[in-house]
Amino acid sequence: CTRKLGRLSRVLDVGTGIPMTVLDVAQTIIKMTGSHSEIQHLPMRLGEPEASQIVADVINLRNHIPVELTSFDIGMIPTLEYYAKLPIDEVERTFRYFNV
Repeated sequence: CTRKLGRLSRVLDVGTGIPMTVLDVAQTIIKMTGSHSEIQHLPMRLGEPEASQIVADVINLRNHIPVELTSFDIGMIPTLEYYAKLPIDEVERTFRYFNV
């Protein structure tokens, strides 16, 4: 189903609404892709709380767009499928700013 939503006057936070750590995200993506990548733990950033988690505030999302929220791993499937279809040079160009 496709419908025109028009313009919104605010940015909507998109996510599951369920807290996750960055480690949770990385481990899930590694598992889903069958990657053998190793996770590198870097020092915490100045002022970053030790038990920090990522969580989207989905109240505005639900108020503006009629969506059914899914789990993170189910929601990641279309994203991973998209990147799997791209030529490797396009993927590298997309993520070049994230290389440490």
